[in-house]
Amino acid sequence: MSLIDRDQQNAAAADRVPLINVAVEGSTLKIEHRNTSEVTINLYAVDLELLFSKTPFVRDDLATMAMVEPTRSERIELESKDGIKQFRLNEAMSRQTLLVEVSSGPARATTLYYGGNLTAYVSQAFGQIQVTDSSNRQPVETAYVKVYARHHDGSIHFHKDGYTDLRGRFDYVSVSSGDLGSVQRFAILVIDPERGATLQEADPPTR
Repeated sequence: MSLIDRDQQNAAAADRVPLINVAVEGSTLKIEHRNTSEVTINLYAVDLELLFSKTPFVRDDLATMAMVEPTRSERIELESKDGIKQFRLNEAMSRQTLLVEVSSGPARATTLYYGGNLTAYVSQAFGQIQVTDSSNRQPVETAYVKVYARHHDGSIHFHKDGYTDLRGRFDYVSVSSGDLGSVQRFAILVIDPERGATLQEADPPTR
């Protein structure tokens, strides 16, 4: 078999393999799929503060997180093998923080869904985060913010914590110890008792 024939066979085989991507839009999961007529959706309830304390850069580890049993599992038949499927979370699930896993055969996609009504805007240039209520866009004061930093040597350390001010703002960068030259990236957890939690990541401000 020639190299061209082998490449053509490999390309044809790749075109038959299921492909999945999942994204969150409000309280709806948007599932993009190819070469599959059904998917399985597994939802795992997550204690975001506990998970963050153990794995601050949790997004890097979503694909390897081990869960014993999902909180909810559902098999969905798709209208066509290629397309987009919308899956709306019920009211109870939409209020929780969830690890979302969508699979079909060898294909698997994961993402985090943040229940509640918090929206966080990160201003990397100034090292600030602003927290608002998603329902009315008003600033949220006294939301708890916890920050970890990943350094260029790969180590991860607690950086600072505190509460948002009257404007819903929090400076996630400044610390009394000074030098930020070794920081590669920040992981920022925001928690409000009434509105839920959200997780952001940011590069350090450029100097």
